[in-house]
Amino acid sequence: MNMLDILKGFSYEMGLNPVPTTLLSLTDPTILQYLHTLYAIGRDLRQAKCWVQLKRTHSITTTAGTTAYALPDDFYAALLDTTWNTTQKWKLRGPLSDSRFNELLYGYGVYTNQTSFRIFGRADSTKFSILPDPPTGNVIKFDYLSKNWIDNAGTFSETVTSDAAVASFDDDLLILGLKWKWLQTKGLSYEVIKAEYDDKIIKAQARWKGDRKVSLSSSDFWSFNPNIPEGNF
Repeated sequence: MNMLDILKGFSYEMGLNPVPTTLLSLTDPTILQYLHTLYAIGRDLRQAKCWVQLKRTHSITTTAGTTAYALPDDFYAALLDTTWNTTQKWKLRGPLSDSRFNELLYGYGVYTNQTSFRIFGRADSTKFSILPDPPTGNVIKFDYLSKNWIDNAGTFSETVTSDAAVASFDDDLLILGLKWKWLQTKGLSYEVIKAEYDDKIIKAQARWKGDRKVSLSSSDFWSFNPNIPEGNF
């Protein structure tokens, strides 16, 4: 289902009018409310920071004398323990706290050759800061979550720009989210549908991640900490 189909299904199931026929150049306040409620549900789901559909990989090629690099335009959150200098085959330390980063930057006798990093700056100019100053030509790669959860015919964004736009999240999950959020805004009882929605989130996450066996007595050679299930925050 595309986003238009999701909003049609929601309006039919809830017995609401009007039923949208397009999501472009909208003027009807009711359909605008449908759409912006759907945006709110998408932002809520994105904030969970656990969806494989939003995972991306970013690459930085270093230049000597440059210690701050731009993050990708669609950056939402870093995936921990994924940052590597692929040229030197060495994992970067971080993201460091501001206190620890400044200790390494300004302190005496604490500077090391192992590269460290932090994410620092305003939302519109956020930078990936590293130290010590790397040589030219090193390739640093890390995984992150994209903020863009809507696929507009191959162009990803946070809003609908095409009636063929498809969400990164499950269709039925979005429809349930629309239902409970709509009922809440109208001052109606929404708790039962909200509980169903929360349960479906857990099932959707489990389907994407798959099952994992956890040992309480032995360690796994290939896992840094095998007794803690994988997480992204």
